[in-house]
Amino acid sequence: MDIAQLLPASRIRLGVRVADRAEANRRLTALLEADGCLLDRACFERDLQAREAQSSTAVQGGLALPHARSEGVEQPAAALLVLGEPLDCCSMDGVPVDMLLMIASPQDSAVHMQAIAALAMALEREGVRDTLRRLERPEDAAALLAEGDAPVPAEECGDAQQPRILVVTACPSGIAHT
Repeated sequence: MDIAQLLPASRIRLGVRVADRAEANRRLTALLEADGCLLDRACFERDLQAREAQSSTAVQGGLALPHARSEGVEQPAAALLVLGEPLDCCSMDGVPVDMLLMIASPQDSAVHMQAIAALAMALEREGVRDTLRRLERPEDAAALLAEGDAPVPAEECGDAQQPRILVVTACPSGIAHT
């Protein structure tokens, strides 16, 4: 999945101040709407609220991943807020959230999973989150996230006989995240 297309600089805001999680979600949704990513904002907001009501999407390390599949979305899209002041969002590790990455996808769960996987892998690269917290320009943030988007050549994959670990978690919306 093309991260540069999924999350362009136009949908990234850095050093943002918000009063609460609801305001953060409204701002993220507004970024998606302004870029023409939503067919029906109200429909997407209802689906996002329903997903958020199932369980917190504040994961760990200061990151929240509000996401929803919705008829109100035409194609996968994401928006990112890096907060100037963290919010207490009841994350799994108790760390206040200072980065919210919203993922909006059409009802096709395969596409939704590809979007979540691509963005999660970009955010898990060493030093990426810390660097995002220090950046001042959305263009630099978009470039950083898209950096590792190229496929790894086979010769760099190492020994094919080495064991690999796959972790799967269950999302209350019925999606298994890997």
